[in-house]
Amino acid sequence: MTPVELFGNSIEKNYEKRPVLTRGIIRVGYAAQQMLLNINPDQGLLPSQQYLAKICMKYTRKPLQSPESSALVNLFFPCELLHAMDIAPQCVEGFSAFLCGGRGEHGYLKFAEEKGVPDTYCSYHKTLLGAVLSGTVPKPRFILTTNTICDANTTTFDAIARHFEMPRIMIDVPFERTPDAVQYVTEQLEQLITFLEDELSRKMDPERLRKAVMHSNAATAAHQEYLTELQDRFVPTSATVELYRILCSHILMGSPEAQTFYERLLADSRRCEARSGKRILWCHVLPFYSDSLKKLFRDREGVQLLVSDLTYDSMLPLDEQRPLQSIACRLIDNNLNGPLLRRCDSVLKMARRLHADGAVLFCHWGCKQNNGGVFGLQDSLQEAGIKTIILDGDGCDRSNMSQGQFDTRLQAFLEMLEAGI
Repeated sequence: MTPVELFGNSIEKNYEKRPVLTRGIIRVGYAAQQMLLNINPDQGLLPSQQYLAKICMKYTRKPLQSPESSALVNLFFPCELLHAMDIAPQCVEGFSAFLCGGRGEHGYLKFAEEKGVPDTYCSYHKTLLGAVLSGTVPKPRFILTTNTICDANTTTFDAIARHFEMPRIMIDVPFERTPDAVQYVTEQLEQLITFLEDELSRKMDPERLRKAVMHSNAATAAHQEYLTELQDRFVPTSATVELYRILCSHILMGSPEAQTFYERLLADSRRCEARSGKRILWCHVLPFYSDSLKKLFRDREGVQLLVSDLTYDSMLPLDEQRPLQSIACRLIDNNLNGPLLRRCDSVLKMARRLHADGAVLFCHWGCKQNNGGVFGLQDSLQEAGIKTIILDGDGCDRSNMSQGQFDTRLQAFLEMLEAGI
């Protein structure tokens, strides 16, 4: 039995009757993995990607170690505000993805369904709900979310708030940017800061917020430069690295580590070879746990996985002098917020910018927003001459994935691209 299998089995055996012990198993397992990443990093990754794996593990462990200074958030929450106040963000998608990577998600999915959560519900949210309701996840200091994109953000966080008998703060984000909409979101952010200050009995330090905004802007600028380099270079990556990049471009924004990663990635990319072979843009989450998917994009010559559209959904620079107003604008202008056309335009522009030959449109089970618009996205790309494939699957529940069919269809798509069909 591998260490990962042992970790998953230990969770499966103990999560229901011994939740505190299970919490300890998870913490010890993550600590061991972080130590392993320091001692023996994956030599198949670029140095910047090795660094990214370590910081994502660090930020996933931290809320479990110090729940009294943590906040449970969704992927799209503006975490610059939290980093400025030393509040550790724990996001739904990150927590569940790391459990899935350790084969520990199955028991929590089952537990949540036994408590009445529908089997059609997003598996990321269902895994977290199972971990909370079973007692594995400790009570955080704050529950903070936006209503951006995902309907489950409202229902999941409401259920968790009721379970812990604590308030849930939600930032309501309009679809279109107008002066009134920006003011509306800005006022909510101001009220949020007042709430955090009252709960923590300390004020937000304007200089700390300014530094968080500086880190965020520096990371965004380096990210944009990296994408420019990626236009003409072959930068090796993997499904797991792209998952880490999604977390970094959201939960870590505002931290010095996010800035360091993107600056290192930019430096690494400038040492990479010229682009060659077929280039694939991925849309939505990746089933990173799939060994065959990892092998396909890591070992197959002539095929390059570029980016997921979730890594560049929100890249608006922030104004250091008016941070809350600019954060409000960034929330509203998110490529995934509002009408489908906004996302279609964003994906199409990136596909052209990176010289993508094809795009994989992944339909994650339970994600109504993405799956409902996938044919419109496909039409937009194919009209521009970019070949696409729609693949059904589950980003966080390996038992809900037809792996053989998934592999066969993806390989056939890549072979068609290589043959120029």
